[in-house]
Amino acid sequence: WGAAERQTPLVTSCIDVLISLLKSVESSEDLKVRRLLEQRILPVIADSTNLSRESLDPNLTDAGLSLWLRYLYALPEYSEPLHRLGSQLLPLLRCGEDRVLKIMLILEAYLVLGKVT
Repeated sequence: WGAAERQTPLVTSCIDVLISLLKSVESSEDLKVRRLLEQRILPVIADSTNLSRESLDPNLTDAGLSLWLRYLYALPEYSEPLHRLGSQLLPLLRCGEDRVLKIMLILEAYLVLGKVT
């Protein structure tokens, strides 16, 4: 993943694959599958939406937000790692109005999960 970091189109394609995987397991009751995906997906979301990274690419950030939203839709329950990830939303809101809708949908999904404090 580190080597691909400089290859935004490659990373964005990987994120698209993860979104497709999430869509395919949304209705799955297998918590092992969901936990495995959580271990892989949360770091990708964190990295792609981290505004302090060196190579800030709007396309990568947008792909990360799409993955985040899809992940929340597939998630059956709130988790502590998900809670920690939420701290990245406020800085993203300051980046411009083109991402506001997606960020608001992410916040709504957090609320639906019912554990926002």
